[in-house]
Order: sequence, then structure tokens, then C-alpha cells
Amino acid sequence: MLANLATTFAESGKRVTAVDCDLRRPGLHRLFGVAEAPGLTTMILDPNAELPLQATSVPNLEVLASGPLPPNPAEILASEPMVGLISQLSDAAALAARVDGVLLVVDAGRTRRETARQAKEQLARVGARLLGVVLNNVSRGRGLYDYDNSR
Repeated sequence: MLANLATTFAESGKRVTAVDCDLRRPGLHRLFGVAEAPGLTTMILDPNAELPLQATSVPNLEVLASGPLPPNPAEILASEPMVGLISQLSDAAALAARVDGVLLVVDAGRTRRETARQAKEQLARVGARLLGVVLNNVSRGRGLYDYDNSR
């Protein structure tokens, strides 16, 4: 879903950076034909590393791949360096002036509410325009998508 949204925005002339935060089964690098590493985990484990954005075949679209898979993905994503990386990626002076908005993608089964809230607050603090939130991996349980036609 992220790849489709990123491509759509990029093809409409917007500059897009897609970040693969799936540290268990990353896939953006394969979809866009870029290297898996260096990437997100490289930045988290070495805060002095340069931001390894990779160009894609889609004009205006670059990817920050997942990087080497860590043994503890949940701890990495909830870490202070991750908050710092989000800040770096959404730094008003460095990035927000270059983008029209930010789309926050969270995993229904894995992202803690507190982590998503912190990400939203961090984006707000730097003045990023939050376009919306995409909730991935939502269970199709009764009542969420099903309609009772008997009434």
C-alpha cells in the first residue's frame, strides 16, 4: 500500500520519500529495485551515518530501505534514536520545506498507540503537515467492514 501511495504522489509531481519501517519482512527495496542496506536500522544504530536515501525509477520518489534486519525490531522502533531519526526526517528546516505533507503509516497489530502518538506529536512539533494516517494490517473482523443487510 505504501508503495502505491508513494508512486501516486510522486507521479503527480510531489517529492516523496518512502521509509520502510517493517523490520521483520521489509519489501520496499524489492518493489523499487534498490538495495536493502544501508537503511533505517543503519541510521538508528549509527546516528552519525549519512541518510541513505536511494533514488528509484519513479521520478520524484526516493526510498529509505529497512537496512540490516535487527534481532529486536520492536525495541529498535521504540528507541530514542528512532524518535531522533523521525525528527531528522521531519526536521522543518531540512525536510518540511521540501514536502507538501506527511502520511503516517502504522501497523494495527504491531505499532503501540503511544509510539504512534509520539510520532504524530513529533511531526506536529516541527510543523509538518500531516495529511493522514494509514492503518495497515487491520483484521477484517465482524462489524468493521461487514454490513447487516437484514435490517
